[in-house]
Amino acid sequence: MQRNYRITVNGQPYDVLVEELDSPERTAAVHSAPVSHVSSQQAPTPPPASSQASGVSGAPAAAPGDVTVPMGGVLVSVDVTVGQSVKSGDRVATLEAMKMKSPVVVRQDGKIAKIHIAAGSAVIAGQAIMSLSAD
Repeated sequence: MQRNYRITVNGQPYDVLVEELDSPERTAAVHSAPVSHVSSQQAPTPPPASSQASGVSGAPAAAPGDVTVPMGGVLVSVDVTVGQSVKSGDRVATLEAMKMKSPVVVRQDGKIAKIHIAAGSAVIAGQAIMSLSAD
């Protein structure tokens, strides 16, 4: 048996055709395409983003020179100290997300000016964990 549904993902409405998995063929056919026009009653408009948002919900805006994490997780180690010189590509911390550890690297040369987050702290995507100053 097939049914049509309208779903909204990140504010974008989609019409979806779904086939029941309990059918003898045990298959699912899914077809989705963006809907060209949907009234506000069918798909509510998401609220406007805050002017201070960094593009990630809940993360404060990062300043130039800030080192940010690419995803949410736990900061398992901070591998630098304040005043230490770093070069672009150097690992400065380790982030654990979904049981996988990933290095956090700097994108520019500089000195560690301030460390904002301690090892063991939970972080969200886009959050600044430390700041760099010019060398």
